Amino acid sequence: MSEGPELRGEGLGRPYTSGTFQSKLDQFAEFINSVTFQDVEATPEERRQMITESLRFDQFCDRIRQLFGSDIKNTDLKAIYRKISTNPDAKVDWSELFGYFQSNNDDEEIVVGEEVNVFTVSKRRRVGEAAGDKTRRDTVQCLRYIPSQDGYISASQKGAICIWNNKLRLQSCIDINEPAWVTGCEYLPSIRKAVCCTERSICVWDNRSKGKNQHVFVIKPFENSPQCISYVPNPEGTLDDIVLFGDDQGYLNVLKLVAKDLTPKNSKDSDKRQTQIPTNITIAPDQLTHKIIRRKLHNDYVLQVKYFPELRCFASCSPHSKKSFVLEEVDRLYDDGEVRDVAIPKGGVDKVIRVWHPHIFSRPTGKLLGHLFTIVDIACNEKDQHLISLSTARVFRVWDIHTLTCLQVFTDNEEKTR
Repeated sequence: MSEGPELRGEGLGRPYTSGTFQSKLDQFAEFINSVTFQDVEATPEERRQMITESLRFDQFCDRIRQLFGSDIKNTDLKAIYRKISTNPDAKVDWSELFGYFQSNNDDEEIVVGEEVNVFTVSKRRRVGEAAGDKTRRDTVQCLRYIPSQDGYISASQKGAICIWNNKLRLQSCIDINEPAWVTGCEYLPSIRKAVCCTERSICVWDNRSKGKNQHVFVIKPFENSPQCISYVPNPEGTLDDIVLFGDDQGYLNVLKLVAKDLTPKNSKDSDKRQTQIPTNITIAPDQLTHKIIRRKLHNDYVLQVKYFPELRCFASCSPHSKKSFVLEEVDRLYDDGEVRDVAIPKGGVDKVIRVWHPHIFSRPTGKLLGHLFTIVDIACNEKDQHLISLSTARVFRVWDIHTLTCLQVFTDNEEKTR
């Protein structure tokens, strides 16, 4: 690599003058052109590789300090060094050595350029605090993109919910004031509200409301502890939203929220509401319009759940060794039972119903005893996981496939009464 022009002056013997300062600026420009290989016929990627192999940071700092003195800060030198190492064509102004950076327009051109890594360290900036306006130590627990608003929603571990625009400018923020840690968040476009799950509850917040109209609707208590949450797009276009949340017992729950459920009149303590802003309004799960549907998919807690619109399926994962991943349609969650069993029932003159597994023919997996006469027909109610059998004595029996027990008995006595 060319050593570049000779850098004169090991320090500043006297204050800058118009002549000496301009001379140092010219030397600085020549040095930058030299270390970025501006005169070499090569692609930006090749020049970037050459800079990485030949230019050392300590060597770069020594040469700059020979020009402008030892007062140049390491942070400013690191920013320029990373800038030219990432993009050899980037414009470097002398003012950046003293902590002044180029205009926003120049920054956007550099960041958006094809040859620039999106994770340029020198271009990172702090956009806000994880805890909103609270002076406390907190961490971001969840971050989601909102397609309907072209923005983002974030939730901190201690309960700060923030809405950001596409330029990462804070639009609204609230502290849900829940004692449990937040485990996930989503945005509901149909009812236009933000939702987050804590270890004890589901919280819904209307980010458009201001002042005294701000309320956080807290849905609790739950039998198990919610661990994660995911939004499911509504294909019917109705004014309701569906969310899936997993708990610590391996259940996946389907929660359908309607705007009329989220009113102060629905709360348990509507008469005891305080004037504090925002007010947390507790709503019991049994007061919702739609019952919460749940199904056990894993034998351990649900680690993460996500809905994939392209597949029209949800995926859930768990640390359990046998059932660690499930990929299925949401409609299957409405089926009763842990798993949809595949069984072949058989009955006849011996008055016994035998349930066979399609892959095991050595012996039946279960026997149903109770009929006193020959069995003539058997039907399966797949939705409720029931078997219905009929004997020659016109006796109907309803059986549970999972427990192999009789649930109900019907008798047809119409002919005997004539």
